[in-house]
Amino acid sequence: MDAVLKPISKFVFLIGLMVHLFLIFLFFAPATLLFTFTQPSLSLISADLLSESTVTHYESSQGQFLLDESPKAFHRRVVGAILNLRYAYFMDDAQQAAVDLSRLDYGEGVVGVAAAAEYYYQKNVTELSEAEWGMLIQLHAMFRS
Repeated sequence: MDAVLKPISKFVFLIGLMVHLFLIFLFFAPATLLFTFTQPSLSLISADLLSESTVTHYESSQGQFLLDESPKAFHRRVVGAILNLRYAYFMDDAQQAAVDLSRLDYGEGVVGVAAAAEYYYQKNVTELSEAEWGMLIQLHAMFRS
């Protein structure tokens, strides 16, 4: 009996170890990698691109929200749950605003402020002025209502 249980217990131990290592990887992996895993078409902007006034303007006009996707595949749900946890407890305001701005839907297949900058201004997101940032944020508010 012992000869049968020993290989099974080793197998269960290895599976448990792999699951734990995978969860640790998900928690410490860069958020951009995890977002592209859950939403491949999403292009995340860097929090470094956002000025303090842009973050303040965005928060006052819209507020923060948690990621509310519920992808069908189980592994995407696990990654989504970890991203929600990281978003809520471990990201500062600029990082949260960068995530939120990367996920705004402007209609007509334009998702994210980077795509909106290309679509409306024919500029890269790094070339936008403060006024253009504000206009893109307000434009989304118009689409939302």
